[in-house]
Amino acid sequence: MENIYRQPTNDEFELLNRMLEVDFQGAKELKHQLAGLLVKSLDKGIDNYDSIELKVSSGRSVKVEKRVPVVARAYDSDGTPIEVLLHVLNGQLNELEVIKFDGTPIVDRPKASEYIISLE
Repeated sequence: MENIYRQPTNDEFELLNRMLEVDFQGAKELKHQLAGLLVKSLDKGIDNYDSIELKVSSGRSVKVEKRVPVVARAYDSDGTPIEVLLHVLNGQLNELEVIKFDGTPIVDRPKASEYIISLE
């Protein structure tokens, strides 16, 4: 199956929205990039947690201090922590990287509302 850009799922969009509600340099401007956002799953050979590449339609760059300004943390149903890192590259939303701390497959992906959002 070809890996093509698609609309984000409701849960992906909600998590991104929540992550951009945290107060950090450029957050409000980055939130504008959600309009027209497309996403694409990363290659399973590189990532086994369904991290997604973000493609913004706005060509406007935003100044941020860190490549990963904000993270979201929750737990899989087996009790293992899951972390989602929001990457900003060249002033644009670039990736939602998903990491499960023990390296095993995610059993039940937490809902966006279950994540605790914090500055990195």
